[in-house]
Amino acid sequence: MNLAYGPNKISSSISNLCSSKRSTSTIKTNNTSNIQNQRKLDNVLHRERNTLVVLGCLAEKLVGPTSASMLNTIALEFIIDRVYLGIYNYSQLISLDFDDINYLSNYSSVLKIILFALIAIEKFSHSLESKHILLQSLTIQNEQSKMNVLEYYEPWAISNNCLKRQIGFYAQWLLDNVFILDYRRPSYEVIDHNYINVMLNDKDVSEYLKIGPDGLEARSDTVSFESVRCTFHVNTGVWYYEVLIVTDGVMQIGWATKQSKFLNHEGYGIGDDQYSIAYDGCRNLIWFGAKSIPHNNPAWKPGDIVGCLIDFDRREVIFSLNGRSLDPLRKLFSSTSAPITDGYFAAASFMSYQHCRFNFGSIPFRYPPTTVQSYKTFNEYGYLSDDEKLILPKYKKLELLRSIKISEQDCILCVDDKANIMFKPCQHTGFCEQCALKLDLCPICRSEVQERSIITD
Repeated sequence: MNLAYGPNKISSSISNLCSSKRSTSTIKTNNTSNIQNQRKLDNVLHRERNTLVVLGCLAEKLVGPTSASMLNTIALEFIIDRVYLGIYNYSQLISLDFDDINYLSNYSSVLKIILFALIAIEKFSHSLESKHILLQSLTIQNEQSKMNVLEYYEPWAISNNCLKRQIGFYAQWLLDNVFILDYRRPSYEVIDHNYINVMLNDKDVSEYLKIGPDGLEARSDTVSFESVRCTFHVNTGVWYYEVLIVTDGVMQIGWATKQSKFLNHEGYGIGDDQYSIAYDGCRNLIWFGAKSIPHNNPAWKPGDIVGCLIDFDRREVIFSLNGRSLDPLRKLFSSTSAPITDGYFAAASFMSYQHCRFNFGSIPFRYPPTTVQSYKTFNEYGYLSDDEKLILPKYKKLELLRSIKISEQDCILCVDDKANIMFKPCQHTGFCEQCALKLDLCPICRSEVQERSIITD
């Protein structure tokens, strides 16, 4: 693996390309060497990004001593130098007189390099030894004060530029969950939750999905198909919510009941059973019952808005992209296996490196539905207590778990209700009634559950 490309080379290459003012037409018709230099720069930028992706994947797959040993001097310098690109090059990049082509390609490529450098840092931080080394390398210290470079990127989390938004989100998540600074307050203590009555449910989510501190933004950076439901369900009337598409890859966004299963490692998500339906704007498909239906909306891109409407009166679901609605879908209500009394939640599934933000009505919608006369918003009718609004970092959740006293009679799955069910024919116990009803296979022996018997004292 060639790690010879450094940030200085990227910076000097961009500076050389943009040192003189020239129009787009000049680039197209004159000076072949400039085009050749641009192609060379593109190759460098793509190689930088791909190298970071490979390093991150290896660190994730080889967690432990192998991962720590990979973080040798060359690899460490390679990753950290790319994290610092935003500090040393960002102000220079936006001040230069880029023409449209170079500005879009080079600026975006450098931001992608910073993003994938942050992702690689998270993967390597699973080892305590590597985490300590990385924390030291991310610290900028002078005579007056010291600062973690991630703090520089954190304000980008609210940027309208989708690449900067991803970098800001990731920096904030790392500061909250991985690199804990004594002088910094965690985001969940700083965020104003007063206007939020519905959010993504961090207790009803697959294991590797990252949820932002306000509970409205989610991101996946693992190889599995991560899913989440919101905290509020509906079963009557007309309801609508919107989603800001931050990345343009594979996501399935729509509606799901509690019966919809999150099988992230098997690749099953929203729309992959009869209890859910989803819009996929990357592959231009509607998903229901693990089968796809093509739609004629254009492929989504960063900054687009997906609208999701469910109408229980007409028994139909309508999806839209930037206000352009598809024809109504009625398959969800025609399924005999999905009674509407269970209620439907806003839900979504994410493939690797995908990211979006939900709007349940806490701010005005960008494209209010035009296919109905009136509709309701989740935020208007939902309710969460102050404690329920807190998206706690991982270490805080672990502290809470350690403080909980568990009775031997509690359900081994939810640890909430009494374990009073025996599975037959395997005769395994330890499950409450609610959990037992959701299981088709015994989680202990994987045999089929043919009967659930109540254990009497």
